[in-house]
Amino acid sequence: QPAAGKELSGDVQKAYLDEAHYFLRDGLGLLIEHVRVEVHRVVDGVALNAPLSAQTLAKMLSDIRAGIEVSSVNSPFARYLLHPRDGTEPADLKFLFDETLDVIDSHLFSGALTAAIDMAVAGVVQRCSQALMARPAGSSPDMHALSAPLAKLIPFINDDVGNVLNAAGPLLKDILECEPMASLSRSVFESFSQAAPQAQA
Repeated sequence: QPAAGKELSGDVQKAYLDEAHYFLRDGLGLLIEHVRVEVHRVVDGVALNAPLSAQTLAKMLSDIRAGIEVSSVNSPFARYLLHPRDGTEPADLKFLFDETLDVIDSHLFSGALTAAIDMAVAGVVQRCSQALMARPAGSSPDMHALSAPLAKLIPFINDDVGNVLNAAGPLLKDILECEPMASLSRSVFESFSQAAPQAQA
């Protein structure tokens, strides 16, 4: 049973915080490689000079995303966020890992992640449409008529991804302040406000 008010040892706290380094050191690279594979799967065979509509671009991004998300029974991103476990962790550390995995596998986490990705993809498509896709001078953007070759879209999207991740950018701010993200934050706070189990003697 959890021991009310029990403080975690410095070693346990350090071991848990090291999980963040796992994501930055290993998990992020694995995720990027998975994205690269899915991009090649979806884009291979598309001519660089082939005109793409906004709808086609959105469909391609959706296919890339689907290829990543269907790769796991539970959260598709758990393997990138948490180091593989061997079951020999101390009770306090196991408690933290279990709580974290419960959060990652929760509907709140998947809802927040889905909302964030939806907003990011919509933002990329919108900015591509506004900046690159041809339309008569002086006319308003028509999402059903716009088109641009893949060769123009690739460098623009590469730059745009960097802009999306810019801490000062408006899109990242909107993502962090959306209601699904707020609900997830409240759930995380409540989960980790519980006391850790009493370590065995």
